[in-house]
Amino acid sequence: GYVFAGYEARLVGHNIFLDGSTFEASPGVDRNVLVGDFFVGAAAQFWVGQVSFTYQQRGREYETQETPQKIGSIGLSLNF
Repeated sequence: GYVFAGYEARLVGHNIFLDGSTFEASPGVDRNVLVGDFFVGAAAQFWVGQVSFTYQQRGREYETQETPQKIGSIGLSLNF
């Protein structure tokens, strides 16, 4: 088994979900151009495959966002 951690930063040029339509006027919000993600997790390997858990916290993507997103994920991979 092993543990892992990391940080990722992204520059966002256009996010259609926050900026609205690319081709016509539509509602949007004031967003942050630089967004960071922090993640930490653990994995265990077995003879049949691997199971892992990752916790990720994403920085605020728009100005009025009150709290950052918190995401947990479980991964399962099988050897064949």
